[in-house]
Order: sequence, then structure tokens, then C-alpha cells
Amino acid sequence: MEQTEGGARITVVLKDGEAYAEEIYQSWKRVEGPGKIPCIRFWVNRDVHLVYLMSGEFARLPEVWGSMTPQGQEGILNQLEQIFLEARSQGIPYENLMAEEQNLQVAPDGSLHVMCFPVQCRVEDLEASYREPLERLNQERQKLQAGALADGFVFRSLDTPVPVAFRICQEQFVIGKGVEGTDGTVPEVLTVSRRHLAAGVIGGNAYVRDLSSTNGTYINGMRLQAEVPVQVSPGDVVTLAEYSFRVEPLAAE
Repeated sequence: MEQTEGGARITVVLKDGEAYAEEIYQSWKRVEGPGKIPCIRFWVNRDVHLVYLMSGEFARLPEVWGSMTPQGQEGILNQLEQIFLEARSQGIPYENLMAEEQNLQVAPDGSLHVMCFPVQCRVEDLEASYREPLERLNQERQKLQAGALADGFVFRSLDTPVPVAFRICQEQFVIGKGVEGTDGTVPEVLTVSRRHLAAGVIGGNAYVRDLSSTNGTYINGMRLQAEVPVQVSPGDVVTLAEYSFRVEPLAAE
């Protein structure tokens, strides 16, 4: 990377001009939205020079990742996913994105920027070229989201007759309509069992567990197997019978 007035410049030289892919270069020019580092190409004899121009000061992602907050890290992952999806919409395979972490550039405002490397790339299945990196992104995102609940979470009702919000920081917090044998009571409900759900934090992971309730417990629409703990993340909607609750970090109190 070379520092220039008002920014930086990265130059890549292809010694074999036949490796250059004009169609990928033109596709990258059509990509819109944030995160795109513009590329200018020119020929010198048979060599292709690819020049990437960045305005402002940038740092490589590994240099700043450790100092970011979990929210900042999740924001980076979200940006990278959007860049993948935008590139795919233009027919650019994942292999043509210089998206390894050592190549990713972060601006002072926390925005992520990616380069495209327009070389011949034989990808028989375009979808397959994105599937693995997107799965890895989702795994990293889930780890970050789970970590946001490591010290506890808020279980907030969305549609109960009487609004309730339970602050859960222990290993087991029992919720139901009954007063006895529960830590949190949902009043004026009929379909919720007396002891319907257990929620808590164990080993830094937030979970909920259906207590063999009559009408079941659901996470984001999927019914839980009775007595099996299931990890939850911020924003998950947990439904007890017909009443919904949202999982929120403690900071949302």
C-alpha cells in the first residue's frame, strides 16, 4: 500500500495479461453502495496494472479487530455480507473478491471496504462460491450475539395482557402463569402453563428450555422439544403458547 495525498493506493500487476478478466472488471464497476474500493486498470506492454484508490486513512482489519466492541465487530460482518450479496447480484464470484481478512480495509468511521481482483476464475456454481463464506460469517455473527448475553438478558413481553419484563442473570429462571414455583409470573393468561419455561445463562451462553408445557414454546416460529435447552441470541422472539417475548441485552433495560 502506498500513501498518497488524501488517501492510499494499492497497485497489483498481472504479468500474464491473459489472466485478466474484462467482464469481472466491468461488473465491479457496476457494483453500487458502500464497501467498494474502485479499481482502475491500464496496460503496460502485456502487463495489466490494477490500481485501487482509497480516500482517507485505512487500516487492515486484523489491526483493528481486537479493539472493536462486539457491536462494531458485528457491524463489520453485516457489511461484508452485504458486499457479498451485491457482488453476487452482478455475477461476481466470491473468488474474485479480495475478502481475506488481511486484505479487508477499515475506514476511521468503522466502514469496511473490499477490493475485487478481476482475473479469470472458473466457478461452475456461482451459488457454491458464496455458500461457505456466508456460512462462516453467520457463525461469527452468532458467536458475537451470544456473547452479548453472557452476563444476562431481558425477557420482554410483546403482547401479553399485562406487560412484563424479566431480568435474567442466573442459571435458571422459571417463568409461567403460576405464582408458586416460578421466578417470573405472566398474569392474566390461560394458555401459558403454570411452569412453562426455564431461562438462564450457563457458561456465558443464554438459553431457554420448555418445561413440558401444554401448549409449547417456540423460538422464531420453531417449536422446541420439551426439556431440551436451546441457545438464544439478541432479537430472538420466544413464544409461550400464544404470547411472544423478545430476548434483549441488559443494556436495553
